[in-house]
Amino acid sequence: NVLMIFDSWSHMIPNNFFKDCAIDPIAKIVQILRSKKIFCPVIGFPFKAGPSIVKYSYESRVDCISLDWSMDLKWANTNINKDIALQGNLDPACLISYQNNYLKKNVLAILDIMKERRFIFNVGHGLTPDCKIENIKKVIKIVKDYGR
Repeated sequence: NVLMIFDSWSHMIPNNFFKDCAIDPIAKIVQILRSKKIFCPVIGFPFKAGPSIVKYSYESRVDCISLDWSMDLKWANTNINKDIALQGNLDPACLISYQNNYLKKNVLAILDIMKERRFIFNVGHGLTPDCKIENIKKVIKIVKDYGR
């Protein structure tokens, strides 16, 4: 139903090469998919791309951009192409323990910032082996109950 392209090394690309090495190859992949009549949404994940993510959002042809946990979400929401959806940003470390409502505060902060935008709730990179399943269940409940 959806294709997600992880560029886990995009943060290693110098800014002056980012278009050639990160944006253009993803745009080419999306173009090839569309030419083959494959129209599922494409999520791009330029890990820790920083400010280069803005240009990526306009030129890569992706339908959605996944954001790592280090991205300032307010900045991203203001600067990234409004025509595409955003995904992610929860620090996977939040899922290790559930103390002092830290997890709930982080989840609600993300939901509040993104409430006016097409958004897929997700962690900002992957789950770590030490995350707690009960915390994942808590996140799902918080997201489902949000705005009720």
